[in-house]
This record gives sequence, C-alpha cells and structure tokens, in this order.
Amino acid sequence: MILRFVRHDPQMIRFFRRIRQQLINENKTANYLKYAIGEIVLVVIGILIALQINNRNENRKNSVAQIEMLSNLKEEFLKNQETLKNEISNHLFVATQTKALSELIGPEAKGVKPSVFNAMILGMCFLPQYYPSDGVINSIMASEQLSLIKNNELKYLITTWPGRYQAYSFNIKINYDYYMNHIYRFLSKSYPLKNMEVYTVFTEIGDVGQSRFSVDQETMISNPEFENHVEMRRLNADVLLTSAKSLYEFQEQLLAIIEIELSNPAK
Repeated sequence: MILRFVRHDPQMIRFFRRIRQQLINENKTANYLKYAIGEIVLVVIGILIALQINNRNENRKNSVAQIEMLSNLKEEFLKNQETLKNEISNHLFVATQTKALSELIGPEAKGVKPSVFNAMILGMCFLPQYYPSDGVINSIMASEQLSLIKNNELKYLITTWPGRYQAYSFNIKINYDYYMNHIYRFLSKSYPLKNMEVYTVFTEIGDVGQSRFSVDQETMISNPEFENHVEMRRLNADVLLTSAKSLYEFQEQLLAIIEIELSNPAK
C-alpha cells in the first residue's frame, strides 16, 4: 500500500524530486546521501508492508478454501461410514453362517432344519462389498488442493486411503473369483439356489418360493469337497470382516482429524 502510494502519487514524486534538486543545488552532498538512504528505507518498508498484506490475504483465502474442502470431505465420509457400517453387518453375517456351516460338516453329520440350512447356504453365497463415494477425495488428490491442508497427519491419511480401499477390494475379488469358479459350480449341482430367495430383499418383486426339488443335506455335509469350499469361504469371510473393520477405523480416524481442523480453522 505504501509502495503503491509512493510510486504512483504524482505530488509525492514531485515533492521528492524538489528535495533532491534543492540538496544538489545547495551542494549539500552529505545531506543528499542521508536523504537518498532514507528514501530507500521508506521504499523497502513499503515493499515489506505490501508483501505482508498480500500474504495475509492469501492465507485468508487458503483458509476459506481449506474449510470448504474439509467440510465436503467430512460430508462424503460420514455417508461412507454409514454405508460401510451396513456392509460390516453383512460381512459378519457371512462369517457367522459359514462358521456354523463349517462346524456342521463331517463324515457322519446330521442335517438341520431346512430354514437354518438355507440361511447357512445364503451366508456362503452372499457377496457383500463396500462401494464408497470418492468424488471429493479423488478431486483433492488430483488437484493442488492437498497443499492447502496444514495438518500433515491428515494429508497422510488422505493419500493412503485409496491404497487401503484397494486392499479391501483385492480381498473381495479373490473371494468373488473363488465363489464363481468353485462354490457356485458345486452348489449348482447339489443345492437349489432358489431356496435362498426366501431370505433376500434384493428384488423388488420378492421371492418366488422355495424349490420343489428336495435337498439331500446329509450327502452335502458329509462331502469332503464341500467342506473344503466352506472352509475357504469361511477364511475369506474372516479376512473381509477384519479388512472392513480396519477400513472403518481408518475412516473414523480421518473424520476425527477433519473435525479438529474444522474446529480450529485459524490454527
């Protein structure tokens, strides 16, 4: 501001010129040098003040941008947490049912009630997966917005979130591939998949009732091949449940730090 005033005010410029000319005409060299140094100091002070004001304005704009960005990120991950919480319940259902089915299998195993057995098979075939909203976080990492974040821990969490989700997705893919290549092929020959519809809510028109074909439970649960498929599914279900819970805790930590940053925007 001072610099702008000094450089662009014609009256001030003429004033300085008159003083310099007067000192030169009066042959007062020492005074002229003092005056010149003082003028330089004044200009430097003006520059420093202008830079300080400019930096202050820039910091204020960055702070506003950071608050808006973190608010959007918070909203995105609050919704993601609700979605993931539901999927964790689904993963828990699969883990519980496959464990019960695994404990049932044996060379002389006895069958259970059809409704119980159908729930176990549903757990074995159910393939829950968490699909997060990631528009905001991807936008942050694809632009220069990440540099606006002052908290280094928050920066680290944001940049490592995609890798953590990919690890979860990789476990999903392994589980899906094994199901399609082994479990589905086995069940399609031994169990009427129609029976699982009684326990699902995935179709708007509802289920069409149980199959009219009988299920030979004892033959299925005394088959060592079936035991292997169930055990693999149980192990995968445990891994996915653990992975989903870890992802939930990670996102909870991310949200907690975002909340702190939003509560102290001027920090």
